[in-house]
Amino acid sequence: MKYQIAMLIIFVFLSMVSVGCWDRREIETLAFISIVGIDRPDAATDGIRLSAQIIKPFVIGTEEPGDLQERPFWLTSADGRTAGEASANLREESPRIPFWAHNTHVVVGEEFAREGVAEILGFFTRDPETRRRVHMLVVREARAEQLLQAEFELQRLPALGLERLLLASERFIGTTVSSELHDFVMALETEGLEPAVTALRIVDRPPEGDIEGELARDEVCESIRIDGTAVFSSDRMVGWMDRGESRGVAWARDRIQSTKIIVPHPTQEDEAATLRVTDAAGRMEVEVQDGQPSARVTVNACADLVELTAPADPFLDYRKWQAMEEDLAGQIESEIHDALRAAQDRLSADVFGFGQCLARQHPEVWEDVRADWSDEFRELPVQVKVQGEIRESGLLMRAVQPGREE
Repeated sequence: MKYQIAMLIIFVFLSMVSVGCWDRREIETLAFISIVGIDRPDAATDGIRLSAQIIKPFVIGTEEPGDLQERPFWLTSADGRTAGEASANLREESPRIPFWAHNTHVVVGEEFAREGVAEILGFFTRDPETRRRVHMLVVREARAEQLLQAEFELQRLPALGLERLLLASERFIGTTVSSELHDFVMALETEGLEPAVTALRIVDRPPEGDIEGELARDEVCESIRIDGTAVFSSDRMVGWMDRGESRGVAWARDRIQSTKIIVPHPTQEDEAATLRVTDAAGRMEVEVQDGQPSARVTVNACADLVELTAPADPFLDYRKWQAMEEDLAGQIESEIHDALRAAQDRLSADVFGFGQCLARQHPEVWEDVRADWSDEFRELPVQVKVQGEIRESGLLMRAVQPGREE
């Protein structure tokens, strides 16, 4: 009995002294970072310039129309010899403590990306507040701090607008390469696979009329669009792929969820049909004969007919239908070949991951070629085989026509 009373007293005492969080931080003291930009301080200086969009919660939460003209974020920057030092120096600019857990994008300027991004990866993968699931992006022909000044017409927070832009492109167009920081680091550490991330471009939208003297505007002067893929060799960016080449890589790597393909009209010249790919499966294999590797890409794509620019017979001849399926396969095959030429001839970067396949399927051969894989990849023979199938034609096989009076 005495033992039970003593344990109860100890339990009550420990409960009283253990209440609360010793390392708590009140939300009113935090500055929530949503997008980060990485550049050099200037062309002649080493080190890091870290730019950050910090959310203004008192603007986001307001419903007063007059307050909507204020930017919902604050753009600031700090320099340092390393990314960690630059992040610490942000505190000299901010009255609140910078908080990284809500950051969703790391944008790298083109010049910095071409020099190599390895020096910033340690901070974003080691700091306990940062997340590996942030999107890593490269801005074309501009600095990251310039892109952080751009906004979206239909979304007040640029971070949320950019998130939805990337998601829509990945799900419905297929021209966006998955570019999370985790994927980039894994590709960087994987033999036979080079990293690739989504490229962005700043779009100028000059306002109509003369805005001189205006205190407030409702229009966006600079916005953001997706513009292909930034391709890396190790941690250095070596060039770009356009949207068609980017989709060619996605076909081969089985990353297409849905996209649209334009093919010739089944019966009329100079007219077109739109096909929506609803299911696609891509596969890459590497074979070795007489010690020489070769690769094969196989894609099976199923699509629906969603548009005709001119009427077609509702009872379309099977051969015409089959011709559209062949055109579908031909368009996909052409995009894959374009991506292969870009990767092998122009960039010398195995963004497909054929080397990774070789290392996994034929490790003894990989040991012989791994040191010179960049040169081996340039000469790698790749066979592409695509099968296209059109499953649905919609409710009508004819195009909508204006009414005619008899």
